[in-house]
Amino acid sequence: MAARKDSGYPWRWVRRLVLWICLPGVALGAFYLLVFRLQAPRLNDAVRNFNKRILNPVMVTLDRRRWYAAILRHKGRRSGREYATPVTAQPTHDGFVIPLSYGESVDWFKNVRAAGRCTIEARDGTHTVVEPKVIDRAEALGAVSPRARAMFRLFGIKRYVKVRRFPETPREAAGPEESIGSPEQD
Repeated sequence: MAARKDSGYPWRWVRRLVLWICLPGVALGAFYLLVFRLQAPRLNDAVRNFNKRILNPVMVTLDRRRWYAAILRHKGRRSGREYATPVTAQPTHDGFVIPLSYGESVDWFKNVRAAGRCTIEARDGTHTVVEPKVIDRAEALGAVSPRARAMFRLFGIKRYVKVRRFPETPREAAGPEESIGSPEQD
């Protein structure tokens, strides 16, 4: 008796899912791991340009609560334009640690350093952060969670930027319309 063609239907669907989604994801992760570990300047520049032009615009549209990347919003140091850059921003007790995967010469870091502040949209909300400071790997590993520590070690990134959350005062939280004419202004 011949077997029916649709007897393995659910498993064929799972195999297709693995072949078309999971394997390319694993391959892409392995490629990025290799790029960051090797630190070959030409390869790093090619990947950075690909991310900047193709991958980052897609990542900006993804839901922050379900995706690892946070969105760093900053102003151009020369143009004054608003930019949104996906970054891996790991929370600390007083701010965030962000790996400098492509070094200190990336535009987002130059903009944040020049302004002294930016906004980070993370899983737990939007935070204004200040005082960008370049730190080494040891200091970064000591400031983040064990899971983030393992990822930082795996990718072998040596330089990070640490930013501190800017405490919002009640007047800033109220906004300019609500604070006009308030007794505190006299």
